[in-house]
Amino acid sequence: MFDPSSRALLREAPDLPGLDPETLDELLTAAHIELATVRLRSREDGTGSISDVVDRVRRLASTFEAYVALNLRPEQTRAAAFVAASAHQILSRVRESAADRPTIVSSDAISSIISATLLFLIADRAADAAEVATQLRARGEPRAVRRSLILSIRCPSSNDLEHSA
Repeated sequence: MFDPSSRALLREAPDLPGLDPETLDELLTAAHIELATVRLRSREDGTGSISDVVDRVRRLASTFEAYVALNLRPEQTRAAAFVAASAHQILSRVRESAADRPTIVSSDAISSIISATLLFLIADRAADAAEVATQLRARGEPRAVRRSLILSIRCPSSNDLEHSA
């Protein structure tokens, strides 16, 4: 699923106990496949549950995002940001809701889409950030400040101020 430059960046990620950076691309690819399977089952018979793979991706997103936010391994920031962004991108698809609902921005949480967009930018992956940013939604957000924040995040990523505003 990942191109050669993405796989190389994944291999540069910080080592974690029980996690080999050489297999990160396999884990993230497996999570994409698992998500597709859960969605298909859900559409066919109304069932489908999130697996241990997706739970592991959730932990990856949080852990590597912390590495970036806390600047724990500055020499590996780009790689950690790319892993976290890729994991958040998967999580955003798991939590995907109606297309007309605004992206979550609150004092308690932000959407995985926002995290993925910003982390892809930190990883110097503008094309990936632009792709994810297309999912940012400000329409319907009742608070002007939050709406402006969502649009501001989308702007440097996609250079598109009018799409889904």
